[in-house]
Amino acid sequence: MAISRWSRAAALALALALTGLSSAPRAQPADYPNRPVRLIVPFAPGGGVDIVARLAAPKLSETWRQPVVVENKAGAVGALASEYVAHQPADGYTILIGVAGSHAIAQYLNPQLPYDPFRDFAGVTALAYSPLICLVAPDGPFQTMKDLVDYAKTKPVPFGSPGAGSQPQLIGEMFNLAYGTQFQHVAYRGVAPAMQDLLGGHIPMVMGEMGSAKPLVASGRLRALAVTGSKRNSSVPDVPTFTEAGYPNFEVNSWFALFVPTATPKPIVDKIATDVTAAVRSPDVSARLTSDGWEPGGGTPEQFDKLWKTTSEQLGRVIKERHITIQ
Repeated sequence: MAISRWSRAAALALALALTGLSSAPRAQPADYPNRPVRLIVPFAPGGGVDIVARLAAPKLSETWRQPVVVENKAGAVGALASEYVAHQPADGYTILIGVAGSHAIAQYLNPQLPYDPFRDFAGVTALAYSPLICLVAPDGPFQTMKDLVDYAKTKPVPFGSPGAGSQPQLIGEMFNLAYGTQFQHVAYRGVAPAMQDLLGGHIPMVMGEMGSAKPLVASGRLRALAVTGSKRNSSVPDVPTFTEAGYPNFEVNSWFALFVPTATPKPIVDKIATDVTAAVRSPDVSARLTSDGWEPGGGTPEQFDKLWKTTSEQLGRVIKERHITIQ
């Protein structure tokens, strides 16, 4: 039977479409990277995420023989940067640095997010792990964690964090749930501005992360009352864990990790993970991370996916019980 004029036109259109698809430019894992790569940091310069990003970037530049540029896009507890990267080409040239206390829990904080963290992103690997740390003024009334908790059971205590819904805020909320304290959250656009206000006497307490806090603790400008984790941190060995201070079940650590849009080819994701693992575990970078209180990250995308999901479920429970939102 003769093919109709319409059928011939449809067949020609399909053939042209398939030809166009086959000739469309695609990410080539073997050539990756062949131009500059951007690391998008979701917080202001000066915080722990920014410090680790700028520590890893030169090492990756050496490995890839391409510039690795760090860009800060602060806002909405990381959601601004995440939305931006979610809409970038899935080619490995725009990489998000997500944080346990933002990227892993964004869907619990804001159901109206313009992206879905698990649907729109592929986890690559962790850059570093960091304990969270409770900070106060060295000459203030709180000399121990017990001093602070006992006071907070009777009167409100404002505390700063890198932002609404951030992991440091959730540690304070976990205390409120577990011990009946009255810690009242004050959100900042990053941990560095929060610590500046603590140094200036504008707030009595900050829940932060070790990397950006350690120099201030070591110099005596701030007092650390306790750190999360199952053991003491080697960079501040005199600071007890929350468990040692009498408050167990606060062993959760923060992580900084790399994410790319979901459609990024798996060979590129694996290459980034392999090269980042080598970078953060190299002797010079590892030594710098450890001296600043971090633990080097690394590992496969599959290993990181398990951690990402566990963190999301753990912190998601706190958000639901405390009815926390960023609206």
